[in-house]
Amino acid sequence: MPGLCSWRVELDHIDGGGLSRRGPSTPDNLVSLCSGHHRTKTDHARTWRPLLREYVAKAQPESAEPRNLNPYPEPPRGDTE
Repeated sequence: MPGLCSWRVELDHIDGGGLSRRGPSTPDNLVSLCSGHHRTKTDHARTWRPLLREYVAKAQPESAEPRNLNPYPEPPRGDTE
C-alpha cells in the first residue's frame, strides 16, 4: 500500500466474516499492515481487498505444503505396543 508506515504493524484479516466479524485466520487471509493502512483498507475495502488478495496469492508458492503454524507442536508419542 502506498505511503510510509509510522504505526505499529499487526496482522489483519483481508476478508471478514461479515458485520464486524473476522474471517478465517489462515495464511491466505492474513496480511501485515500498520494501523494506518489497516484503517485505509477498512475504509476503502472495495478497492483494497482485491489488491491484497492478489498480493497474498502471488506471495504464496503454488507448490508449498501447508505449514503447521502452531507454536506449540504436539510432543512425540511413545511406542504403545
